[in-house]
Amino acid sequence: MEGVGYRKGLPEHPFGKVVNGSKSVEEAGSVNRNVSAPASSTAVDKTGISENKAEQPQKPYQNIARKMTESDIIDQLLKIGKQPSKENKSLIFSMIHHGVPASEEVFDIISKMVKGKNNPKSVESAVVSFSKGLADASKSVDILTAFLSKEANFSKNLENLRIAMKSFSQIFQHTEELFSKGLFAGLASIVGEFDEEFKKLSKRTADNKMKMPKFNRGTMVKDLSAFHAFLAGLAEKMTEEGLFSAQSRVLHAKIEELLHEVSQFLNSLSSQSILSMNSNSYNMVNDRFFYWQMPNPLVDGHSNMDILIKKDPKTNGIDPEKAKMILKFDTESLGELGVVVDVNKNKVGYEFHSDKAETRQLVRHISPDLRDRMAALNYDLVHIKTMKKKLEVKKYLLPTYSLNNLSRVRAEI
Repeated sequence: MEGVGYRKGLPEHPFGKVVNGSKSVEEAGSVNRNVSAPASSTAVDKTGISENKAEQPQKPYQNIARKMTESDIIDQLLKIGKQPSKENKSLIFSMIHHGVPASEEVFDIISKMVKGKNNPKSVESAVVSFSKGLADASKSVDILTAFLSKEANFSKNLENLRIAMKSFSQIFQHTEELFSKGLFAGLASIVGEFDEEFKKLSKRTADNKMKMPKFNRGTMVKDLSAFHAFLAGLAEKMTEEGLFSAQSRVLHAKIEELLHEVSQFLNSLSSQSILSMNSNSYNMVNDRFFYWQMPNPLVDGHSNMDILIKKDPKTNGIDPEKAKMILKFDTESLGELGVVVDVNKNKVGYEFHSDKAETRQLVRHISPDLRDRMAALNYDLVHIKTMKKKLEVKKYLLPTYSLNNLSRVRAEI
C-alpha cells in the first residue's frame, strides 16, 4: 500500500504529514515503525511442510522530486470528494500554492466565499483572505480582488475623494437653511479637517522635493468610517423627510457621490491593512511585512509608491536597528525602480532593481556619493548591488510555494 503526500523543502505542506526536516528521510519515516511487519511469515513449500522465513527489512521512504501535475490536483479533489471541474481545480491549486490546507472543510469555506464572484482574481483573493483569518469577512474578497486586479489605485482614489469633497462643500455651504445651526457647523468643520489631512498626502512639496508625510492609517480608517456612517444617516433622513426642493435634491446627490468615493478610498486603505496581516498558511518561513501605498511624489499622474517594512519576528513590530525596507516606484527619467534597504545597527546595504541598463549604470556611478551620505549619518555602507530585473512586491506580500519544486514522499508498507 502506498501513502502519498507533498512537501516543499522542509515545511509541512497542506497535502499531508509533518516530516521533520532535521532528520533524513529514513529517520523521518520512524513515525510509522511501530506498525511493522510480523516477526515471521508462514509459507508452504511443495512438500506441504510449513517453514518460517526470515523477516524482510522494511523499505525506506522514497523522496521523489518532480513538478506537480494536473493529475495530482485531480487526485486531491477526488480524495476530498469533489468533482474535478475547471473551477474546483483552480481553487484547490490556489489553496496548495498559498499553503492553505487542501481539506474538504477548508475547500467548502472558500467555495462559499467566492460564490457569485466572476473576477478571475476572486479565487486567489478568497484563499488569501482565508489565510489571513478573514473567512467571515466576505467583503475582504472584493477588496483584495480590486487590488490584485490593479483596479484599485490609491493615488487616484485619493484625488477622486478630494474632488467629491470639494464639490459637496460648494453645494453644502449654500444649504444652511436645510439643517440646524449645530449640524451645519459641525459637518462643515469635519469636511475642513479631512481636507487638511488629505493635503498632507499631496504628492509634491513647494520645493518639488520628495517628502513622505506622517500618516496614521488606522486613525484615518476609523475617522472615515465614522464620517461615512454619518453621511449615510444624513442621506437617509433627507429621503425620509422628502426631497421637495431642487436644492435638497442636488445636495442629496452630492452626498451619495461623496459616500461612494469615501467607500472606494476606505477599500484602498483596507487592502493595505489586510496585506499587512500575518498569514496562517502552513509553515511559510518567509519574512513578514507591513505594507503601505502612497502617492508617488516623483512623477505626475496617478502613480503610487509601494512601501514595505519587515516585521520583527519576536515582537511583530518594527526594530529600527535590524530592519528591511522595500520601495517600488516610477521615475520620470530612470523608469521603474525597486530599492531594498537592509539595516543592521550601524551597517546598511542597498539593492537596486531595474531592467534598464542605464539605470543600473547610474547607480554604480553614484555609489561613492551614497557611501558618503550614509557615513554622514553614522552608517557604514557595506554593499550596493544592482539587479537586472524588476522588483515584484507581490512575492513579499503573498509568498507562495513553488509547485515546480515539490517532493513526493512515498512509503511502502
